[in-house]
Amino acid sequence: MHFRILTDRRLAATALAIRLFVIDHIGAFPRSLNELVPSYLPAVPMDPMAVGNRPIGYLPRAEHPVIYSVGFNGADDGASEAALRGEFGELCEWQRFDRVFYLSQRPRAFLYVPRPEDTGPIPCWPVDALAPWERHLPLTSDWYPGKDQDLTPR
Repeated sequence: MHFRILTDRRLAATALAIRLFVIDHIGAFPRSLNELVPSYLPAVPMDPMAVGNRPIGYLPRAEHPVIYSVGFNGADDGASEAALRGEFGELCEWQRFDRVFYLSQRPRAFLYVPRPEDTGPIPCWPVDALAPWERHLPLTSDWYPGKDQDLTPR
């Protein structure tokens, strides 16, 4: 939840900076987020959901420009709002490939994914519940969670 809120805050700050840029440049959007530095932002915000120091994404499309985060899957899907695997029902912006923020007045498309009949019980937590930066491969072939902890009773 912390990283979702941090992402939304950085997207909001970037959207406000872009809005100020558009006002100052008589309706023209920046070609890249780098044009906002240093007049509107001290630096291009990093995407909290991405592995490494990847900045927030920006697509300066003519009709509907967007800024976006890579979302829970940690992959840059080019501002795709398709449903994440395993998500059913009416989906919010965080249940899609990328967390997209429109800079125009375009409303977010309604997305409903019907639940397949043969999926079994609904899990109480998604299978890929770990954020991308928390996922890792074992360091060695005999590594397992808690291996380095002393598990002897005290």
